[in-house]
Amino acid sequence: MSSTTDTRRGFRGFTIVELLVTVVVMSILAVVAIPSASVNNERRLDMLQLQLQDAIDHAWSLAYHGGEKMSVHVYVPGQWFAVVDELGVPQEDPLTHKIYAIRLNAPGQEQDVSIDYCKNPLDRSLVMFNNKGHLVYPVDFRISAGGEQRWLNVNTATGVLDEVPITGE
Repeated sequence: MSSTTDTRRGFRGFTIVELLVTVVVMSILAVVAIPSASVNNERRLDMLQLQLQDAIDHAWSLAYHGGEKMSVHVYVPGQWFAVVDELGVPQEDPLTHKIYAIRLNAPGQEQDVSIDYCKNPLDRSLVMFNNKGHLVYPVDFRISAGGEQRWLNVNTATGVLDEVPITGE
């Protein structure tokens, strides 16, 4: 009879403290993991918007300081954009000293992002600056990441990408 009692004492199970610690740790992991998907989409949209704004700022700077017409050419089917002169010649990125072109979803870039729409009144995918650095036409963008979308408009007075509220939803 003593061998049965010894076996039961050897297998005692988990204490209530161990179970509570496990539940608390799992709860913390769930709280951190669940909203990260929607935050991640917003962060990816923010990153794409910043990359577009940086290209627009660089094209403006080249036009204003260099006295030449510059543009940001957006190629929606191929999912890339580049800073180009009026002849379409790509310009140099001052940081990398390579062609200033961003290919979406390439290695080292945010994944699952896209430029769905980019048009100016001439029905062209260009953000154009004249030789004095003035934006020639307003430009509208629609970008997306995951299931999230964002409409943007290049402000003709400031050259800044402004978010446009999506109506009808």
